[in-house]
Amino acid sequence: MMKNLIKKLLIFVVIVACCSTAKAGTKTFIHQVDQLFSGAQSPDDARIAAIAKAKREIIEKAGTYLESLTVVKNNQLIKNDIISIANGILETKVLSQQNYTQSNMFGIRLTLEVTVDTNIVKQRIDSLLKNEYALEELKKLRSREKDLLKKIEELERKNNDIHKNGTKIKEKTNLKHDFKTTSKKIEAEWFLIAGMWREDEGLYDKAMAYYDKAIEYDPNSILAYNNKGWILFQQGNFEDAISNFSKAIEIDKNYVAAYSNRGEAFNAIGLYTLAISDHNNAITLGRGKYAQSYNGRGNTYYKLGNFNEALLDYSQAITIKPKWSLLYLNRGSVYFMLEQYQKAINDFNKVIYLNPYEIRAYVELGNVYYAINNYGKSFEMYTYSINSGINNAQIYRKRGDIYNEYIGDKDKALMDYTKAISLDPEYYPTYFGRGLLNIELQNFKLARDDLLYYYKMAPAEEDKNVVKRLLERLGVSVD
Repeated sequence: MMKNLIKKLLIFVVIVACCSTAKAGTKTFIHQVDQLFSGAQSPDDARIAAIAKAKREIIEKAGTYLESLTVVKNNQLIKNDIISIANGILETKVLSQQNYTQSNMFGIRLTLEVTVDTNIVKQRIDSLLKNEYALEELKKLRSREKDLLKKIEELERKNNDIHKNGTKIKEKTNLKHDFKTTSKKIEAEWFLIAGMWREDEGLYDKAMAYYDKAIEYDPNSILAYNNKGWILFQQGNFEDAISNFSKAIEIDKNYVAAYSNRGEAFNAIGLYTLAISDHNNAITLGRGKYAQSYNGRGNTYYKLGNFNEALLDYSQAITIKPKWSLLYLNRGSVYFMLEQYQKAINDFNKVIYLNPYEIRAYVELGNVYYAINNYGKSFEMYTYSINSGINNAQIYRKRGDIYNEYIGDKDKALMDYTKAISLDPEYYPTYFGRGLLNIELQNFKLARDDLLYYYKMAPAEEDKNVVKRLLERLGVSVD
């Protein structure tokens, strides 16, 4: 009997104890795991292996349920993608742990739970699919966990052989080390996933702590470095972001996402040559299939004023990911700079069609209509933007111009000019508009103050000469 137990050193029994709806939109899965262990496998290592195996099976069951959800069907996700996503977005909890003995062997009995809240699942899937690298990363995570579990099974077989054939001190020591190392890598994956959950929730400090823990347990966790870098990038800490992206690239020189993200960081600090080089690497390594790489390089070309190159990149990104509204926003901005106004209008309207809550599209439409003297439409777009919470000095200044010159409401024009100045006191064009309006309203002292400020700040000599003549008529010499 004992020999039979040793041959089957690891007895792994998974019982589906419950699969029921706790409340509307929520489904709970519970697994019970019994695992025997001995020899070189410590209780902690056995516990980690049991959780990893049970987690894999319970996630597969939950993933099957996810297939029925509308958000999954709408995104036309395939089976393997769904399981990878489930692994990345569903939290597994250990409800209880009990120790027991059986035929002179020790065992651990664990009960695990996964709760699928459809609202949370929808939010996480929507967030996940906005980043085209994210699904690939989850697939890699799933694959690494599978490889680590295979490694555990291999170690368990060796452990069984050692006990069957007698103790060999050196082999047992090596085996203990291998169990511990593999267990730590499995835990690193868990810390990584926990960090991704916290990052998705906007809890960046907690996410960073989990990523640091993942790196502590697995110093080669490239995704932990990459994700840390992205949080730092969003926080404006570009130097440290670059450091983390570079560490990920040092570990894996073919890591597409890290090149693309580092390119964005180089772009943010004005290192445009390095930015383009990184985006080129991302495009080459990714075989041209990632829209984010083209979008990133397009952003750099835009900053350099290379609008034709930017246009090509944004258009290529759109062919790859035609439902990504940001790409149309960026390309529309290029069309605006190239004075291809109807194409700009088409792209900004496409943004609104894909994402009605993207207020920047309304702002940009306002700018296009303003440029082509369609002040009625421009006023409509600016007013909608302002009512939606946009506080931008240029918008208030331009709407002030429309109130003043097109609608003829001088009081509201004055209010908009003053609001613009309160938002950005150094935005000098507003002082010119308000100065002219104050002349018209015979507020000559206020007009002098506004026009003097404009005269001091305006860089173009031609503009200075116009204001100089106005000031002279108001009795002010600027020589």
